[in-house]
Amino acid sequence: MEIVETQSVQSHEDKVWALAWHHSGKFLATGSSDKLIKIWGKPDGDTSEGLTHKSTLDGAHTRTVRSLAWKPGCQVGSLVLASSSFDATACIWMQESSEES
Repeated sequence: MEIVETQSVQSHEDKVWALAWHHSGKFLATGSSDKLIKIWGKPDGDTSEGLTHKSTLDGAHTRTVRSLAWKPGCQVGSLVLASSSFDATACIWMQESSEES
């Protein structure tokens, strides 16, 4: 079996330590030493494999984001993501609108 890289998402300013695919396959969350969480997704109507930056979640963690997990069963419009950090906190992030943007 041959597996090849199809895309590299680059936007963090430091090492990426955590990632989590949403169960729909439409979103990828990445967490980094830069204390940020980035959400990546497919543009509306796009059927390619490419992902684009959708959102940056910041201001909650003061150290490296080390773990991410999407709440099972959440659909687009009501997304919930959990994050944990070396700052000894766990945060819950909820989508505020029904738009994917």
